Amino acid sequence: MHEPAGAPHPNDVASDPERQRRLRDAAHRKRRRVDPRIVAANMLVLAEKLGSLDDSAMEAELDRARFPEKDRRFVIQLVRGALRHQARLDAAWTRYSHRPVYAVHPLVRAAMRIGSFQLLHLSRVPAYAAVDASVRLVKSKLGSGVGGFVNGVLRKVAEKGFTATLPERVDGPLAYCVQTLSFPAWLVERWRQRYGDECCMNLCETLNERAAPTLRVNVTKSPPAAVIAELAAENIAAAPGRYSPVALTTARLGPVLGSAAHASGLVTIQGEASQLVGLLARQGRGDSVLEMCAGVGGKSFHALERAHGELRLTTADMSPGRLTRMLGEAARLGLPLPARVAMDMREIPPSWARRFNCVLLDAPCSTFGAIRKHPDVKWRPEERLADVRRDQQSLVAAALEAVKPGGEVVYSVCSCESEEVEEILDFAVSGRAGSRRCRAVDLRERLPESCHAALLPRPSLLQTWPGALELDGMSAFVLEVTA
Repeated sequence: MHEPAGAPHPNDVASDPERQRRLRDAAHRKRRRVDPRIVAANMLVLAEKLGSLDDSAMEAELDRARFPEKDRRFVIQLVRGALRHQARLDAAWTRYSHRPVYAVHPLVRAAMRIGSFQLLHLSRVPAYAAVDASVRLVKSKLGSGVGGFVNGVLRKVAEKGFTATLPERVDGPLAYCVQTLSFPAWLVERWRQRYGDECCMNLCETLNERAAPTLRVNVTKSPPAAVIAELAAENIAAAPGRYSPVALTTARLGPVLGSAAHASGLVTIQGEASQLVGLLARQGRGDSVLEMCAGVGGKSFHALERAHGELRLTTADMSPGRLTRMLGEAARLGLPLPARVAMDMREIPPSWARRFNCVLLDAPCSTFGAIRKHPDVKWRPEERLADVRRDQQSLVAAALEAVKPGGEVVYSVCSCESEEVEEILDFAVSGRAGSRRCRAVDLRERLPESCHAALLPRPSLLQTWPGALELDGMSAFVLEVTA
């Protein structure tokens, strides 16, 4: 029996949308065979090798794995959790090991930490799954003998739980913060000398907690009160922030990222301390603004929102990939796309000299103020502080050169270390940053009165911790170019 002309053949995939969908889903499941735990362990090995693991490196690893959003979040939770509690996890598994922590292969350390973190901190993860993934990874790379060692140790952790005895506060900041809270000894000693014993321990405890998600409202689309109502309609509770007039706080990030409010550009994920930096810029509509070290443009888009899109904005960063991500973000927020230039900003091109009304410089730094979000940075070597300080000096000098007389440089870092803040401010105002002359601006008129505690003892310097505003550690100052 012949089929009518033009009728689809039963085996013709192109004519069957439902079959196409099933085949796509099957191919997607096949690509997802990689266990997120294995990717997380490999990231820990990379973090140990590099000294840290920044967002771009983590995103690149996740992109290669082609994980859906749920698995991406799980990997990030595992990696950051293992880094946040590293010393405690090592104390847990080495109780059942005849080998010290650094006598085993880096992959074994990573597998033990990922497995122990799940067993001790994630009650919803079955013990067999936590153990099995670590064992499979080690067996595939180092052989069945080493895999058996990992299996035996993690099964003991699963059976016995945490049995190690760790120091308490009464044992002093060095023992407590290093062994119990997982901070490097040099950093604890540094903070102890600067802030005192009690403040140092309080700070380390705070930095070991997960930061509550904070949103920035896009006021070009809707006021904060209306956005709170929009989120509530999607069963997401949000409340006004404590300091920034456009900040909202919420309990969980996942629902926000999947919401219509986020997709339509009503909100952006940004910490409240970073939002305060955005309030420091004195900018008029139509001003020419440069953001140096722009990343994905968080402060640029905040500036555009404040000016309702009416800025002549240029963004510069060494990473073309980060600048490319601005395309989607500008479309989501409904804002004009800034001019984007991929370049090293430690020296500006001659055509940019005295060109901009305002330069935003979120300088590369130690990132110690953001340890709650990025626990890997606390394991960076002490020597790195000297390297970032040299870069910060070069960047401040370049920023001053790019500003018109009467214009301003807004300098910020996710750190409160004196080398990155007070010393950079003194470097600029003393005239050592080049031929341009500048003065530090009093910030009391630019910030809400509720933030003024963070301007002590210098009203020209914003520092959000320790203890000032209970936000992530952020420092900022504004330089007005006078000649």
